Amino acid sequence: MPARSIVFFLYCCLFGLALQAQESPAPIDSSGKAPVHASPAMRLEAYPSTRGAHIAYGDRMMGVFAAHPWCKVLVPTVQIRVLERRRVPTDWIFYLFAGLCLYLGFIRLAFPKYLSDLFRVFFNTSLRGKQIREQLLMDRLPSLLLNIFFCLSSGVFLYFLLRYFGYFSEQGNWFQLGSCVAAISLLYAGKYVFTELAGLIFDRRQAAEIYSFVVFMVNKVVGLWLLPAGLMLAFSPTSTQHTVMVFAVGGLAALLIYRLNRGWQALRNTLKINQLQYFVFVGAFEVVPVLLLYKVLLRFF
Repeated sequence: MPARSIVFFLYCCLFGLALQAQESPAPIDSSGKAPVHASPAMRLEAYPSTRGAHIAYGDRMMGVFAAHPWCKVLVPTVQIRVLERRRVPTDWIFYLFAGLCLYLGFIRLAFPKYLSDLFRVFFNTSLRGKQIREQLLMDRLPSLLLNIFFCLSSGVFLYFLLRYFGYFSEQGNWFQLGSCVAAISLLYAGKYVFTELAGLIFDRRQAAEIYSFVVFMVNKVVGLWLLPAGLMLAFSPTSTQHTVMVFAVGGLAALLIYRLNRGWQALRNTLKINQLQYFVFVGAFEVVPVLLLYKVLLRFF
């Protein structure tokens, strides 16, 4: 019957395969010893040598493999070490700028009139808004909060700027960040105290008060400018960090020129000084402290 013939044929095939497996030589591994009870899948892994490849595939298939450019059976295996990618954590940067934005939002909601008056005086180059200026001087609390925000924002920007130039590592270091904020705070606190003492000693308290008002008014705007600039510098890729840095420093240079102009307008009529004397004053009060701050930061970090 056909069914018996099929069964008999399958039985003969299995019997022939069993005899061929008993007569075939045992595979040889890299140590020269034949493995015990090697399965067909294990045999293919146990032939790193040319002799083992001939045994596994046969002479005819070896000729095909040798002629084909894609088959690399006879080529020795190469071990490639895959290095683990270490991702630099940036979560702390997100929370840092989120805290700065929340702090600025609190000032904006608590003192909305102060900010509007601040920008009115900032864009009033003639300084004729004496009433608004006196009102800003009377609002001590929002002025103090914005000065603190300036120190935080400028210190954070200084930290990421120094990290861009390679002075700080990419790993977050709160001590270095706090040192930048503390350096900015001490710099402008010392400048304020020295200006007030100079006005008191030389009986020029009004000129010292006007100059300090101009400096810290522009500093408040600088703090607002450095918040998005520092955010872009921190999260931008390496290919665009140079563009962001140039853009931020260009804005700072424009604000510095604006402050020098406003300071000259405020002091030339009060102190009766010429431009040469004013530039000497600016060099002593503006340039030298910044250079000292830069030298201190490079020395300790």
